[in-house]
Amino acid sequence: DSGEDLTTIIKIISNVAAHPEEPKYRTLRLTNQHISPLWESPPHRSLLQAVGFQCTPPPQTPGTSSPPLAPTTPRAVMHETGPHTAAIALQALGAPVPHPPSAAAAGGGGGGGAAQRPPSID
Repeated sequence: DSGEDLTTIIKIISNVAAHPEEPKYRTLRLTNQHISPLWESPPHRSLLQAVGFQCTPPPQTPGTSSPPLAPTTPRAVMHETGPHTAAIALQALGAPVPHPPSAAAAGGGGGGGAAQRPPSID
C-alpha cells in the first residue's frame, strides 16, 4: 500500500532528523521485510536516495577485485549531510520535523534548556 510505504519512509527520515548522531538510523538493511519493497520500488528508492541513502558495495577482499567469501547483508547508508537533508525532506512532505535532543537535555541538565540561576546567598 502506497500510504503505508510513505508512512514508513517518513518514519525513517524522521528518525534520522531526530537522532543525527546515531549511525543506526542512517543505515537500512535492504533484506528487511519493510525496507526491501521500498528499495525495489523506483519512486521510493529515488526518495530515499534524494535524502542521502546510497547502497553500499560489498567489501572487497584486500588485494583482489573479488567479492568477500562470506556473504554480507546489503545495506543503504546515509551520507553525513543526510540529517540536514532529512529535515528539509520532511518539511517538503508536510511531515513534522523532530528536533534532536539538546546537549543540556542529553546531559541531564534539566530545566528544558533554560538557563539556571545560581542560588542566592542571603
